[in-house]
Amino acid sequence: MKAAILVGPKEFRVDDIDEPKVSDDGFVIRVKSVGVCGTDIHEYNQGHGQRGHEYSGEVVEVGPNAKGVKVGDRVAGRGGPAFAEYMAVSRGLHDTVTSGAVLLPEDMSHELACMIEPVSCGLNAVELAQPGPDDVVVVLGGGMLGQAVWQSMRARGAGKIIVSEIGTRRLDVTRSLGADVVVKADEEDLVSVINGITGGNGADIVADCVGSEATFQTAVDIAKGGGFWQAIRRRGAPTTELGAKIVMVGLGGNTRIPTEQVIIKGLTIIGSICGELTAARDLMADGKIDMTPLITHEYSLTEINDALNMASNPHDALKVLVKPGEE
Repeated sequence: MKAAILVGPKEFRVDDIDEPKVSDDGFVIRVKSVGVCGTDIHEYNQGHGQRGHEYSGEVVEVGPNAKGVKVGDRVAGRGGPAFAEYMAVSRGLHDTVTSGAVLLPEDMSHELACMIEPVSCGLNAVELAQPGPDDVVVVLGGGMLGQAVWQSMRARGAGKIIVSEIGTRRLDVTRSLGADVVVKADEEDLVSVINGITGGNGADIVADCVGSEATFQTAVDIAKGGGFWQAIRRRGAPTTELGAKIVMVGLGGNTRIPTEQVIIKGLTIIGSICGELTAARDLMADGKIDMTPLITHEYSLTEINDALNMASNPHDALKVLVKPGEE
């Protein structure tokens, strides 16, 4: 079978390798579609690491002890290496933060299904933040992860949702899908926008889906301060009111934390990574989260270097798919 092997920075090579062997508890799939993740891009640029982990496919072989799955089933999940024609899944159907596979609804395409995994990451951030109907929520970044977060926020009943992004195409998609406010971050002053919306109080929840030092600083700047911060602003007595929640979702690398602001504002910093695949699948199947307009580019396995380079472009790409079974 053909598989993509990362051989150096910005260089995949597609080689013929042995097909994976089925384990007693697992199964083998023919990979139909793989989403390119920001983590894949980071590892691609560094020349090491993951080789695709947002996958969908069709089961072609099942181990004697595998549970809940049979040949011909359509599945999607979290794991890898999925940049290949075939991939082994070590266990039957299961759903954990490190790996997992779930059955697909009959009417869900493989292209859409491979986005269940990133949607689960967005949904996990929302479950940790627990937005309420009166909360002002700001999502920094309108890529796949930001889209998953803000749509999950809406599905879970958040109040006003603001999305900030630099890519025009991403902003257009965000606007078409119904975000309350869309801000072009390189042309508008987000702090002024949020102050205008909140009367200077700041956002109740900020999700940083980029993960850069600049976006984390922005998150702190626009976050609502707690009782001590409000007392300074109003020259009154401090209260025990908590400040905003900042959910760190984007894995952009290590960043410095503006400790003084975090302390004075009484902010809660929450780290979030993978979430429940089953819940993400069900929200997508029910139409409460719509990922269809996010697919902007599709490539064959032999074009994988082009796929990773395109996925690195926030102005032209939103979700880039690799389809190993196509040329």
